[in-house]
Amino acid sequence: NPFNPRTTVSYSLDAAGLVTLEVFGVDGRRVRTLWDAPRQAGVFTVAWDGRDDGGRPVASGAWFVRMKAGDALDTRKITLMK
Repeated sequence: NPFNPRTTVSYSLDAAGLVTLEVFGVDGRRVRTLWDAPRQAGVFTVAWDGRDDGGRPVASGAWFVRMKAGDALDTRKITLMK
């Protein structure tokens, strides 16, 4: 899953509800909120351009994308290669 400089995160929802999709560093620091709003059931994609919430490029290395939807929580590791 290495990417440079952009990746797409895909996910599906069985039911409508609030979805939060965030990117964290290995130190647990949140660097970017990709989505934080209600969604209907379905399949979705959200792009991340390797930048933090302030628009600054983040460093190469491991990052974690965490999705919360209702009671469900899922975290995936991604790797930014510059």
